[in-house]
Amino acid sequence: MSDLLDRTIEAHGGLERWRGVRAIDVVFNFSGGLLDLKGFPGHHRPAVSVDALKPRAVLSAAQRRS
Repeated sequence: MSDLLDRTIEAHGGLERWRGVRAIDVVFNFSGGLLDLKGFPGHHRPAVSVDALKPRAVLSAAQRRS
């Protein structure tokens, strides 16, 4: 690996820690005037789970709040 990549991995817990990661979960927050104009009013929170071991991402339905 490159020196920059080695230092980055080490700064974030080391390679052994990252080999133990199974998934990365993210929740997005969307709201605003453009969504209102497009017919999607309110506050939306879609979630994504990215599998760290194989090329797979799962999108869950957006949680909607007014």
